[in-house]
Amino acid sequence: MLLLISLLFLVTPKGRLTSAGLYVFLSRWSNVLLLATVVGQSTPAIAQQLPLTRLWDHTYGGSGNSQDEPASLVPTADGGCLVGGSSVSGISGTHSQTAEGARDYWLIKLSAQGVQQWDQRFGGSGEDRLAVVRPTTDGGYLLGGTSYSQYSSGDKSENNWGTDDFWVVKTTSTGIKVWDKTLGTFSSDQLHDLVETDDGGYLLAGETNDNGTGNYDFYLVKITAEGKRQWDVHYGGAQHDELRVIRRTADHGFLLAGTSASTTGMDKTQPSRGGQDYWVVKVNQFGIKEWDRTYGGPGNDVLSSMQLTPDGGFILGGTSTSEAGGEKSQASRGGKDMWVVKVNVAGTVDWDRRFGGDLEENLAAIQPVAGGFLLGGSSWSGSGGDKAQPNWGYCDYWLLRVDEQGSLEWERRYGGESIDMLNAVTLLADGSCLVAGSSTSSGLPALGDKTQYNYGFVNFWVLKMAAVLPLKSTEPRWARLVSVFPVPASSSLHVVLPPLPNASSATLSLIDALGRVVLVHPVSVPMTPSAEVTLPVAQLPAGSYLLRMEVTGQTPLLRRIWVQ
Repeated sequence: MLLLISLLFLVTPKGRLTSAGLYVFLSRWSNVLLLATVVGQSTPAIAQQLPLTRLWDHTYGGSGNSQDEPASLVPTADGGCLVGGSSVSGISGTHSQTAEGARDYWLIKLSAQGVQQWDQRFGGSGEDRLAVVRPTTDGGYLLGGTSYSQYSSGDKSENNWGTDDFWVVKTTSTGIKVWDKTLGTFSSDQLHDLVETDDGGYLLAGETNDNGTGNYDFYLVKITAEGKRQWDVHYGGAQHDELRVIRRTADHGFLLAGTSASTTGMDKTQPSRGGQDYWVVKVNQFGIKEWDRTYGGPGNDVLSSMQLTPDGGFILGGTSTSEAGGEKSQASRGGKDMWVVKVNVAGTVDWDRRFGGDLEENLAAIQPVAGGFLLGGSSWSGSGGDKAQPNWGYCDYWLLRVDEQGSLEWERRYGGESIDMLNAVTLLADGSCLVAGSSTSSGLPALGDKTQYNYGFVNFWVLKMAAVLPLKSTEPRWARLVSVFPVPASSSLHVVLPPLPNASSATLSLIDALGRVVLVHPVSVPMTPSAEVTLPVAQLPAGSYLLRMEVTGQTPLLRRIWVQ
C-alpha cells in the first residue's frame, strides 16, 4: 500500500480521523497539519439518493502562500457570475494584477461554464476585506467591506477616519473602478452588507464601537448614488451587538438582522435568552426604528443569514451551541449546529430546526427555492445525526434542502482531503445553484470531490449544481404504480396513471426550477382502468422540472424530470 504524506501550514483547532483514511495529527492551535493518507482505503457506501447533479467545479487563486477567500456571489445576465472576496496573492495562478497591500478586494468574472474571463483587485497599502458585492441599476456593481488601510494609497482615495472603516468601491459592469468612498467614525467600523435604495443611493450595514450604546452597535450609513454620506444611525444594547444582514421590505423600509449579547435596555426591548441571540430590528426608509425582536436559546446563537419570505415573514439562519430553551425547540447534536428560525409577519416563530452532526457545523447562507429553502455551510462532522455522509477531510461544504416547514429533504457534502469552508450560495436564472468557499484541499481526485489542483495554499473553490428541486413527498399508495417516460423528454412526456376510482378531480402540472407553473393538464376522473396522459414539452426550455400530480383528498405526487 502506498503511503502519501502531505505537509500543509495553517492554523486549525483540533484533529480527527477522517473517512478517507486521513489521520490528522494536531495539537490545539498548532501551525502544522500533517496528513498521512493510505491510498486505496475504501470509504463507506452512500445509501441516500441525492438530487444534486454537479455540473462543474473550478479552483481560482494565486500560488505559493496564497490566501484567497470568497465572500459573495452575484449572477450575471450571460448565465455566469461574479465572485468577490479578499486575497493576499500577487500575479500568479489566475491572478492577473499585483497586490496593493497586505490584503485586497478581489473580483473575478466567470462564464456559465466556470471559465475565468477577467479579474480586478482593489486595495490600499494595508489590509482590505471584501464582504459583499451587489449589482446596481446602472449595470455596474458596488463592492463593500472593511478597510484597515489608514491612508490614501493604491485604489483608496481617502484616509481612514479610525482604525478600520467602511470602504465601498463602485465599478462598471466589467469591474472598472468608477469611485470609492471611506465612511466611518473615529473608532472601529466594519461593513457586512449593503442594499440599493429607492432614490438610487445605498444603505450600508455593519457595526461600530464609536461611543454607541454598548460595546459594538448595529450601524447604518446612508449614501447617495455618488457615495456622499447623507445620514447614519446606530442601534444597540449595553453589550456587544453585530449587524450582519440588511433586506429591503415591501413598505420601503429595511429589516436588519444580527447577533446581540445585550439584555433589555437602550434600543433592545426583549431580554437575552442566553449568551448571544439572533436580534432583528425593523427601521423605516429614514433609518428610524419601528420594532425589534430577539430569538435564541440558553447558549450562544450567532446569526449569519436572513431572507424575506413570500408570506411577509422572514427566515433566520446561523450557528448555535444552545440546548433546547427560549425559541430553540431542539437540543444541539454536537458542539455547534446550524439553527434556522422561520418567523411570520407578526414576529412570532412559525418553526425552528437545528441541523448537525457529532462535531461542528456553521451555516453561511440561506436561499429560498421552490417549495422550501437551500442551506449552505460547512461541516466538521462524520456521518451521524443529520449527516448521511462522512467528511472527505477535516471540513467540507455541506448543502441541505428543507421544505416549507423546515423538514430535511436531502443533504450532501462536498470536499477534498483537507479544509473546505463554504461562504456563499446563489441561484441562477435557470434554477441551477452556485456555491463558493475557500479550500486548502489539493484536488487529488481519489481524495474527494475536487477535480482541480489548488494553485497555492488557500484558493477560491466554486461548484455549479443542476437545478435544486425537492426530492421527496409523503406519497400516496398508488405512487409506485405511476410510470413516467422518456426521461429526459424532448417533444412529449408520457405519464401512465393507475386506476383512481374514488377521485373527484386530478391535475398534472410541471413546475420549473424557479417555482413557476409552466404547464397544467387536467385529468379525467374517475379513471378505470389505468390511463396514459401525454404532456407536450417541446416548447419548454431545457432543464429540470418538477412533475406534480394532485388528486383530491390525497398528498400530491412529485417526480423530478428533465427536458432536453
